Amino acid sequence: MRYVQRTLRAGWRLPYPALSQAVAYLTSDEDTQAVKDQIEEAQKGGVSGVPVVIIDGKWAISGGQTKDVYQQVNYLSNSISAHV
Repeated sequence: MRYVQRTLRAGWRLPYPALSQAVAYLTSDEDTQAVKDQIEEAQKGGVSGVPVVIIDGKWAISGGQTKDVYQQVNYLSNSISAHV
């Protein structure tokens, strides 16, 4: 990101408008509060590291996992939903 900021300060133009928009967004304060709110919510739910994937607000998968783990969670989630 520092390289991009230096490039922009030097007056260089990025080749694609969408890339320029992305850089402008990423270097802005837009959505900062939303991100802070999501971090706080995750910490309240016991998340203390990354990567963590939360599925349906009920299942937390921590660390890099194989597709088998995601398939098991999907199976369990569907099984429980069918009985509720």
